[in-house]
Amino acid sequence: MARAVLIDLDGTLIDTVPDIHAAIAVMCRRFDVEPPSPEAVCGWIGKGSAHLVNQVMQHQSQGAPWDAKSALEAYLAAYAELNGTNARVYPGVVDGLLAFEKNGVSIACVTNKPQELALALVTRMGLRDHFDVVVGGGQALALKPAPDLLLAAAGRMNAALDEVLMVGDSENDLAAARSAGCRCVLVDYGYSPKVPVRTLGADAIVATLVEASGWMHATLN
Repeated sequence: MARAVLIDLDGTLIDTVPDIHAAIAVMCRRFDVEPPSPEAVCGWIGKGSAHLVNQVMQHQSQGAPWDAKSALEAYLAAYAELNGTNARVYPGVVDGLLAFEKNGVSIACVTNKPQELALALVTRMGLRDHFDVVVGGGQALALKPAPDLLLAAAGRMNAALDEVLMVGDSENDLAAARSAGCRCVLVDYGYSPKVPVRTLGADAIVATLVEASGWMHATLN
């Protein structure tokens, strides 16, 4: 039975690269480092803010000294101010959320983005009321690709893992779903520029969340 869907945030629900890149640029100026391109930033998104900052500074600092803690703090402060300013909800997302709701499926947003920033973003973008649960980073839970965030979300919705579908945009989401023991479909847009999602072995590839809802209804019921 289809009971709950867990949906990734960055690259699946919302295109957040414009805000993330702008915040990275603020951080880089703080450390007198040349900012990377938006395309480079896109390739580093998905494993949490600390990973993103470390990738940026390792590639852009050209051997100059930098402090990981200070860089992360500078990025998070800048992002908190920019969060949702230039982001956009992907086409089909709202219709897809409504389709899940129509089928009686509980919905969680599951993201490595820090919890407070995730809540602020989905609220600002008008999506908060669609989610029964929002589970983000910074809660003493290991980030994706570990299964912890997914297990926490499923537990809060009282859903068994064989009743759950993960929807994401990258191998990170797929690995977390496989570790948790639930099905996973990946969208064919988003932030997986280095590894085409069609090569990853997901249960299905979809073009929209509406298609994801249809797949879930047909497969898990």
